[in-house]
Amino acid sequence: LDHPGYNNAYQVNARTELAMLYNDISPLENHHASIAFEILNCPNSNVIKHLTAEQQKKFRSGMIKCILATDMARHNEIVTAFKAIDTFDIESADHRLLMMMIFLKVADISNEARPMDVSE
Repeated sequence: LDHPGYNNAYQVNARTELAMLYNDISPLENHHASIAFEILNCPNSNVIKHLTAEQQKKFRSGMIKCILATDMARHNEIVTAFKAIDTFDIESADHRLLMMMIFLKVADISNEARPMDVSE
């Protein structure tokens, strides 16, 4: 969402507006999360408006964590945590969150494997 075309390292080193706004911490991913929630706040696209306040809070927290997980600076940390799971426990909130993070990471980097005419 609203990707300016430069990676986080560039954002931080160039001291861009996004890097300054998000204190050099995953500026692109923080921006993507912010834009996503701007869209969700619009009446015609608010698919979570029927959730309770507590459910919305939980949804927002999980969505932000998943989006921030797409920062390649955290790739090894997240993959290592995922590989450390011996048996996936669907009842474990931590396991479910980690699985959602992995799903979004895979979707995020999969564009690289598509044919050029499709990925453009």
